[in-house]
Amino acid sequence: MLPAGDQTEIGEKGINLSGGQKQRVALARAVYNDSENYFLDDPLSAVDSHVGKHIFENVVGPNGLLKKKTRVLVTHGITYLPEVDNIIVLKDGEITESGTYKQLLEKKGAFAEFLVHHLQEVHVDEGSEADLREIKQQLESTMGADELQQKLIRARSRISESLSESGSMTDRIDRKSLNGSLTRQYSTESQQSANYVHSNSTKEKDAPKSNIGEKLIEVEKAETGSVKWKVYSYYLKSIGWFLAISTIVMNAVFQSFSIGSSVWLSVWSSDNQTIVNGTVDTVDTAKRDMYLGVYGVLGLGQAIFVVLSQTALVIGCLRSSKLLHSELLFATLRLPLGFFDTTPSGRLLNRFGKDIDIIDNVLPPTMASFFCDLAPQLGCWLAARQMHIVMLRAVMRAPLTFFDTTPIGRIISRFAKDVDILDTSLPPQISDTIYCLFEITQTLNWLVRMTSDVETNIVAVERIKEYGDTTQEAAWKNTEYTPPKEWPMNGRVDFKDFKVRYREGLDLVLNGLTFSVLGGEKIGIVGRTGAGKSSMTLALFRIIEAAHGKILIDDVDVSKLGLHDLRSRLTIIPQDPVLFSGTLRMNLDPFDCHADEEIWRALEHAHLKSFIKNLPNALLHEVTEGGENLSVGQRQLICLARALLRKTKVLILDEATAAVDLETDDLIQTTIRQEFKDCTVLTIAHRLNTILDSDRVIVLDKGLIVEYDSPEALLRNPSSSFYSMAKDAGLAA
Repeated sequence: MLPAGDQTEIGEKGINLSGGQKQRVALARAVYNDSENYFLDDPLSAVDSHVGKHIFENVVGPNGLLKKKTRVLVTHGITYLPEVDNIIVLKDGEITESGTYKQLLEKKGAFAEFLVHHLQEVHVDEGSEADLREIKQQLESTMGADELQQKLIRARSRISESLSESGSMTDRIDRKSLNGSLTRQYSTESQQSANYVHSNSTKEKDAPKSNIGEKLIEVEKAETGSVKWKVYSYYLKSIGWFLAISTIVMNAVFQSFSIGSSVWLSVWSSDNQTIVNGTVDTVDTAKRDMYLGVYGVLGLGQAIFVVLSQTALVIGCLRSSKLLHSELLFATLRLPLGFFDTTPSGRLLNRFGKDIDIIDNVLPPTMASFFCDLAPQLGCWLAARQMHIVMLRAVMRAPLTFFDTTPIGRIISRFAKDVDILDTSLPPQISDTIYCLFEITQTLNWLVRMTSDVETNIVAVERIKEYGDTTQEAAWKNTEYTPPKEWPMNGRVDFKDFKVRYREGLDLVLNGLTFSVLGGEKIGIVGRTGAGKSSMTLALFRIIEAAHGKILIDDVDVSKLGLHDLRSRLTIIPQDPVLFSGTLRMNLDPFDCHADEEIWRALEHAHLKSFIKNLPNALLHEVTEGGENLSVGQRQLICLARALLRKTKVLILDEATAAVDLETDDLIQTTIRQEFKDCTVLTIAHRLNTILDSDRVIVLDKGLIVEYDSPEALLRNPSSSFYSMAKDAGLAA
């Protein structure tokens, strides 16, 4: 079943598993844990009846692996109820009934009514003919055949009001159930799933071993060697070239003023002409004021340029932090779907967390220290080169008698060894230079450390740049072509030799599809697991791009459109409802395009108006992340209301009612028939009964269309694949 068997790598949150596979893996993990108490929240909802029955009998039921454990099972399926010890019926958050299966039937209360309703809504659950016949017999024995028949007729009358006037095949099947030939249907997936249950051991043994698909999560890329100069350039560019160069220049000017003030102070201290008549008490005030004024100007220059350089650095770093975060965010939002299949969310959080923190709080002071140390190093290096020149000039200016009375060795020592004599005998400028030479070693060590810190922390910029350089989705807007505001007007959809794969290196999932859907048609799409049904949906929205061929909607090639223009004109109701943390109104109308009256009208059509009105804050009710404070059915109805607000000409239903209860399913199907009667509707179905009233049905197998015709025509052909599926599901004789 899986590409590499039990060695297949599973993506984050089971992204490469189907809903049924995830439920079975979770159940197997729970059984393996060997606890005393098990709380099972509808673990069989995503599997068909045959697989569900097999799991119940062998795992959950009275003869299963958990037969000696305490089990609390929440379920919408009634076929398991006769075998449980006790049943608790909940309604509106309260326990309405409790007891054994037989006791609840004898009460003729809400539970019995639920079973009657279930007999009419068999298309929303799957099972065998024997299951329904047994349920009917049990109801007849408790309430009588006549009373049961009256309840069935009343239930049938209520249901018929929601069906389309055209008279679908579902009507005929339901009439058949009323006449006593009660049939249960199971999905086209059930045959494949059942075959797997009964013969998986032999198939897995015979299957050749392959490593294709075994590895999913890619190893995180890491650069080796020193950081490339283009990374530094990228960071300086994010700061802004003007601010970056200004910071360096003003820092250099500040250091020039700093060195100049030291030199000027030395010149001032060595100038004996400021003393008049050889006495300290008499000072040339004009010269003193001149030296003091210049020294003050140099100090003021230091203050001004250190403030300017630090201000430029702060502004540049703030700008860089904001810009790099925005680039990372938008780059991540525009990454293709395959990236998230192979990249754990922890890596993304690390980019947005630690790397951004380094850019915000670590890299700016490190860069500041680096630039502050770089200028003094240059100053000391220049001073060191000038030292011997200054010393030589001092000696050459000495009178000739100096050489007559001074041994040559003493002159050499002045240049090389006797530091104390140099400090006392030579001019103060030389003393300052020698002091700078002693300090240069320590400063060089600090500079090396700062250089290392900069290179270490600049890696955060490199990691953010990596995501920015990753291949993105197509352009959000195509400036060369914008579709008319009314597009699509008819909703015609054409696939022409369309091929697609999920990622480079993987096999094609659609192998040259060619078909047309007329505007306003209702098309059902069925096929085994892996046939390519959901891939068609992803291709329509360009979540995965075509490897070959094209898709036309009203004669417009979708590959020529910007993604926003395309996706804003299509609507999908997915199997797993998607809600975000925020208000209900924000979830219904995220871009605030509709008035409250329109929203309430959509909620009314979605059968949510009374529920929302009873909430304390109504439309401003806060929804938690993922809609966890709402039931699955309520979340699905909110998605339906959102689709009603958009009301585009093309609607895609990806098994939108698979995970909801019977009543919610009936509400959704009724609303879709009424509100989208003029729209093109593509219904991807795992259960045949949900698409029996479609105009035409596409049967997919291994990415190819094997049949495309009306349900009636396909059912009249006993050799068709659709007829075979319908027969397996109990829809054909």
